[in-house]
Amino acid sequence: MGKGHGHQHRIGLLYNYIVKNRLAEKAGFKDARDFASKHLVDLAQSTLSMFGTVAAAFSEPVTRRFGVSCLYRLLSYKEAADIEVNHADPGNTPIEVPDANGQVTTLPFGKCSVEQMRMALLRKRKPACTKPLPAETL
Repeated sequence: MGKGHGHQHRIGLLYNYIVKNRLAEKAGFKDARDFASKHLVDLAQSTLSMFGTVAAAFSEPVTRRFGVSCLYRLLSYKEAADIEVNHADPGNTPIEVPDANGQVTTLPFGKCSVEQMRMALLRKRKPACTKPLPAETL
């Protein structure tokens, strides 16, 4: 798995290089997305973007250790929860993980599965208030 995540990290670095240096445009494509859709048909644009985002934020050893999907969700959680993340060693970042009953337990990021990260992120993205709006505001 680590090797796979390492390869994904390198794909992300290459994709970021293509975007930053406008290599696709220089080769006659509209943009990097256009290039990818024609030459990297086995990879969805969303996947390339995820690889690029993680590669820009974390080193290859960190990516190998925690995985692209978990790290990508950590970046989203960071924004939603307004927390700091140590990009060199994110394993101790506290994540509030809800269980099936809505009970929340704080776990270190390094102990969270992709599914737990998804649930934690979903919880943070829920609106703070679910009461209906007063009639006068409608």
